Amino acid sequence: MAKIGVYSNNAEAVIVQKMKVPRGNIFSMQESQKAVDKIQTGDTLCVASIVNIFSSVGALKATMEMLMSRSCEFASCNEKKLSFNAIRQLQPSVRQTIQWFADTEVYMESTLNKCKMDYGQRAWALGEMRKNQVLLLAHIMNNDTHYYK
Repeated sequence: MAKIGVYSNNAEAVIVQKMKVPRGNIFSMQESQKAVDKIQTGDTLCVASIVNIFSSVGALKATMEMLMSRSCEFASCNEKKLSFNAIRQLQPSVRQTIQWFADTEVYMESTLNKCKMDYGQRAWALGEMRKNQVLLLAHIMNNDTHYYK
């Protein structure tokens, strides 16, 4: 049962190290596929925050589902409410919130795809929408907020 960390900048790398992830198991965003390939049953994926790691809530949800299917754990330093393991599963309210955000992303994407924008504008708008969805979810799940106890 190993810990595997992913970071997007030097400050996050330090936080992941403080989460007791061995140096050989810490990967940059550019190497994130190596981290996914390395994860085995019982391992823990550690991140400092979901904000810079996941491009959308859909990507976060898919990663969490993959980890759950492999009986792995997820640990976020800043959003502990999103952390889970075999004993401490995600609360139903947290699962519902993640699902709502993912569904909202899909709806917003389909709406934006129907707009009469050129491809560049639409791609920019989709990227901004996804980033803002992750930021809002991170704020709701942040350790210092009290939406969920």
